Amino acid sequence: MAKELRRLPDLTNVTAVAKIAYLALNATNPEVKEAFELMIKGGTPDPKEFSYAVPNYNTELQVLYWLACQNELKRDDTLALAVAMVNGLWVTMGNEQIRQAVHNDTNALLRFGRETSDWQRGARLRYNLEDYPLEAKVAWAWTGSGSAKWGVPKPLRDYVSIRPSTEAYELNTVSPDGLSAIREYVLSKDLEKASVLDTVDSIETFAWSKLRAVSYPYEKDPQGYVFNDNADYLFHLLMSVLQTETSEVETRHQLGTAEIETPKLGETSWTRILASREDSRNLGASLSDSSRGPAAPRVAA
Repeated sequence: MAKELRRLPDLTNVTAVAKIAYLALNATNPEVKEAFELMIKGGTPDPKEFSYAVPNYNTELQVLYWLACQNELKRDDTLALAVAMVNGLWVTMGNEQIRQAVHNDTNALLRFGRETSDWQRGARLRYNLEDYPLEAKVAWAWTGSGSAKWGVPKPLRDYVSIRPSTEAYELNTVSPDGLSAIREYVLSKDLEKASVLDTVDSIETFAWSKLRAVSYPYEKDPQGYVFNDNADYLFHLLMSVLQTETSEVETRHQLGTAEIETPKLGETSWTRILASREDSRNLGASLSDSSRGPAAPRVAA
């Protein structure tokens, strides 16, 4: 591992290196050793697998180093390891803009995970993200959802031969800011239940009642997007509600107390919801600004 670390560019933060060494050498959970073995074995890209130049260093360790520069690493911190393991791929394939975005997004995602775990512990739930096995944390940390599959725009399989653009990265991943906004919204509406399945059912019932939708989102929407799994589907469903409520509040502020009818799903701007991470990044600020008015939804940014 020391040999792999020395190959990283700009390895100047001694404290971050010490955190990684502590994590590796003081582990009591065998999954930590498993994670490091997987990172060392598969974290350095094979140039023969790509049609363009890729880094000659371990991109998964690069992400872990970025995390260690801005966060404390706990003993047996498999959550941080999972975030690094799955996001090294974007450092491998991306240009400098994407790598900077990965740097920012992975740090935000780890903070989001820590906050989620703290909330779960405070709510005395039977489950906690920090206690999940490594395999489950890897699935949680991958924000690309079903983007590796057929049937979605710009699937990952296309980027073996063509380097992804920044737009492709944004379309294929979920913004941590968007996840934070949705978490606060779900909590503000009391949609969380005792079990995961009951929570999903609660979210679906609430969202469709708000959108008055008549079509099912696993089918193609007007832009031809196909939802491939429940996580992707629920995220965009709730983003639709948030965008709609934010738009309603802004319109009510302009028109006073006029009643604004909630648009149906087919009338919602799917291109904006699906393709623009800038919307989800700015969503918290937008909701915070609108909450100053009397007609604002009960959303904590």
